[in-house]
Formats: sequence, structure tokens, C-alpha cells
Amino acid sequence: MHHIKRGILTGVIVGVAVVVIVEVIVGLITGLILGLAAGIVGGIAGAVFGLFFLIISPLHGGRSDSADA
Repeated sequence: MHHIKRGILTGVIVGVAVVVIVEVIVGLITGLILGLAAGIVGGIAGAVFGLFFLIISPLHGGRSDSADA
């Protein structure tokens, strides 16, 4: 009886460990992909925003807003 209990306990521990490891790996990969996507989107948005201000700036008499501050 003791041997069966030990076997079940070992199985449960191994099962939990495998699930935790898989969860961590999946979480890391998902986080990496999401972070990469967010970085790309942010970079594109920043570039578009920068170009937008670069184009609009000369239309306002060629002076930048930072010079006013």
C-alpha cells in the first residue's frame, strides 16, 4: 500500500512539475512574441509620428515647438 501511495505522489509531483515548466516556457514565448509585436508597433508608430511632425513643422513657419519652451 505504501509503495502505491509513493508512486501516486511521485506521479503527481512529476505531473505538476511538467505542467509548471510547460506553462513557464509557453508564458516566456508568448511574452517574447507580444513584447516583440509591441516593440515593432511602437517603433512604426514612433516613426510615423516623427515623420508627421517633421512634415508639419515647416508648415508652421519652420520653427520647432521645443524652441518655444
